[in-house]
Amino acid sequence: MCQLSYLIVLDLANNSLSGIIPNCLDSLKAMAGEDDFYANPLKYYYGFDFNYDNYKESLVLVPKGDELEYRDNLILVRMIDLSSNKLSGAIPTELSKLSALRFLNLSRNYFSGEIPKDMGKMKLLESLDLSLNKLWVKSLKACLICPFSAYSTYHTTTYQV
Repeated sequence: MCQLSYLIVLDLANNSLSGIIPNCLDSLKAMAGEDDFYANPLKYYYGFDFNYDNYKESLVLVPKGDELEYRDNLILVRMIDLSSNKLSGAIPTELSKLSALRFLNLSRNYFSGEIPKDMGKMKLLESLDLSLNKLWVKSLKACLICPFSAYSTYHTTTYQV
């Protein structure tokens, strides 16, 4: 999976997957913002004979219960949904390196340990769901001032503080 460097959506929710998240996720270059689009969005190259006017793509996502349809801006979508599986262990710090990620859902698994501190550096992250795991943060005050808004949706009853 980690060789899929141009992957923009990884949705493996509700698949009874078990084990740990591989530590190589930072090699997903598109999600890390290291693909050609993020380097120069006005000159993004699909191929020498590609005519974007004749090609229409569409994707419907449902992060946080809100249905979002992406049509002309699908290239902006970066999402990982591994919710409702049997994944365990710590959340790898490599996930924090996926700076172009907009949606991350790891809810309803068996993750344990501290939420990686560097997740607060994921400035494009719009939705983060870590609920129904055994995760904790050292300082709730530090967590509430994280630069992305997803922390403001935390429920202290869900997390060990």
